[in-house]
Amino acid sequence: MLLGGNLSKSRGEQPVTSIPELLRAIRRLLRAGLSIHASRRSKHANNNQKKALTMKIFLSCLILATIPIFTTPAVHGAERVGDFALLDQHGEHHSMRWYNDKKSVALLVHGLNSEATLSALPAYINLKREFTEQGVQFFLINPMGRLNRDAVQQEIATYTNDIPVLMDDSQKISEALGITHTGEVLLFDPMDFTVNYRGSVGPELEAALQAVISDEKIDAAEVAISGDSVEYPAKHSVSYEQDIAPIQ
Repeated sequence: MLLGGNLSKSRGEQPVTSIPELLRAIRRLLRAGLSIHASRRSKHANNNQKKALTMKIFLSCLILATIPIFTTPAVHGAERVGDFALLDQHGEHHSMRWYNDKKSVALLVHGLNSEATLSALPAYINLKREFTEQGVQFFLINPMGRLNRDAVQQEIATYTNDIPVLMDDSQKISEALGITHTGEVLLFDPMDFTVNYRGSVGPELEAALQAVISDEKIDAAEVAISGDSVEYPAKHSVSYEQDIAPIQ
């Protein structure tokens, strides 16, 4: 589980902490360790100096342990989001870490009376029938924040009773996932909590699912989508510890 850091992002943002910065911190730690080793070998080493250097190593370890490393967007690689949990339209609790035995978790973005969602549902249901036994967990996710669980339950029941709809009433999870339109599909890795694909229901999604179950690279990790825009409140910094973890 991701233990800290800022989940707020856009597709054009750079990583919060870069690999070069991490390597520089490691080099500083190694240099401090070598200095202590040299001091211990010296008969005239000062005890206070050794204590100070030991404290530097300790503090460096704390820093490295708490550095959150965020990868760049799907165009360059998987988007790390972190574990999260939501209630579905029936009030059942779902945490992504429960599905770490799955190859992937598929999330179709739902909006009540959204043509983009309703037109994608039949194909999505067919993909569920094909890929569930091959290790893919299928959900819908409603990011609209309208507290309309009963209405969502009634609409989805006319299509299927087998796919839970994760209700993101606070919209914080959906914003962290980078959801922008209804009818959009995300493939979420429940082992490392990354988004590996985003696009529409179609041949590209099927190809991405085939790649996932075959442990191969997804060729088209981001596909253009259309649908109703998902609106969020005024932009704010989404913190895992303050906003996401309490929901679980």
